[in-house]
Amino acid sequence: LNIICLMNKVLRQYFNRFHIEVKARYIKRGNTGHGLQYIKNFVKYIKHGHRRQLELELVFTMSIYYAGVDGGATKTTLILMNEEGTILAHCTGAGTNIYLCSSILVFEVVVDLIYSALKIAGLPKNTKLSILALAMSGAEDQERNEKFVAEFSVAYPAITESVVIISDSYSALLTAFNENGIVLISGTGSSCRAIDITGRLLGCGGWGHLIGDDGSAYWISTKAIRKVFAIEEGLEISSHDTSRIKAKLLHHFQLSRKEQIFELLYDNFSKAKIASFCEFLAEASSENGDELVLEIFAEAGKILGAHILAIVSAMHLENSPKLEVLIMGSVWKSFDLLKKGFLNGLMQRHDKDPVIKEIVLYELTVSPAIGACRLAAKKANCSFPISVSECRRVFCHLHM
Repeated sequence: LNIICLMNKVLRQYFNRFHIEVKARYIKRGNTGHGLQYIKNFVKYIKHGHRRQLELELVFTMSIYYAGVDGGATKTTLILMNEEGTILAHCTGAGTNIYLCSSILVFEVVVDLIYSALKIAGLPKNTKLSILALAMSGAEDQERNEKFVAEFSVAYPAITESVVIISDSYSALLTAFNENGIVLISGTGSSCRAIDITGRLLGCGGWGHLIGDDGSAYWISTKAIRKVFAIEEGLEISSHDTSRIKAKLLHHFQLSRKEQIFELLYDNFSKAKIASFCEFLAEASSENGDELVLEIFAEAGKILGAHILAIVSAMHLENSPKLEVLIMGSVWKSFDLLKKGFLNGLMQRHDKDPVIKEIVLYELTVSPAIGACRLAAKKANCSFPISVSECRRVFCHLHM
């Protein structure tokens, strides 16, 4: 530290814009690697008289930069920030679900986004991040996450000093809430996650389309398809007219007969493609008030409400006067179809269930990558000036 201070004293004679407190702050934080690099650069550039280059090199060496990534199944967003919490760059790329994509592909997408962000920010390509926080879809298993981080660190050791990985739902929680909170996702898939007052991460659902995703766009779509087939074949007795839904089904998936559904479900399966039928179902209900569609959406709403009930029970928030929940996903665009069932799903099933009297639903106004940045800033001991109130807005306020 004495050597650094002596160099600062010498440098101030050459560069009046250089601030001694900058280096002192980084030394205090324990970034000795920065100090060593600082000394090497000092000797190198003073020796050769490259004063301007020295000044620029010092700026890049001493500054702390970190990035937060929100990796979803369809797209990935990266936000680059500096130690003051200023957003330097915002980039988007391909999807990076760690269960649907290979690790190599995920690495490439993330690294390409980092390089793009550095370029936008006007920083050298070899700038090393202090920390990279990855909020990835599918990152629920701690053992798998640790393996992912280890492989990334080996493959790209010059990218960042440290890597941390969390689930994308956790990142959303960090974006919308300061402490405890709940997020209920209903998009292509569904899940409910929460952070309780002790900092524990709790979950309900989110087990994928084979055994979970209840109340999601995929669930609504497949429920409608099953209903059409079952009613048409006499397996299920119903007064509902399925002709309109069947016509939309064949048109949406470009089928000439229902038997061609096998190709969609098996040969060329795409969860997102099947889930896309949900939007057409919502439109059908808006156009003619299709009773079968209304019934399916009401059931989806009830299931989503039950997710919250289960999470609140685990969080022991029985006496909380007002429940705050972040909602995410395209299905919430059809809340008018979900609402009746949703309220039913929040009702007590038995005496052990909490009594929910008031609930405020929020939606994000920023990318969940902000939550990953918040985590990165905390790990790097940096300030984070963006408040949760800047990141969310009220979607709906309900009284039971």
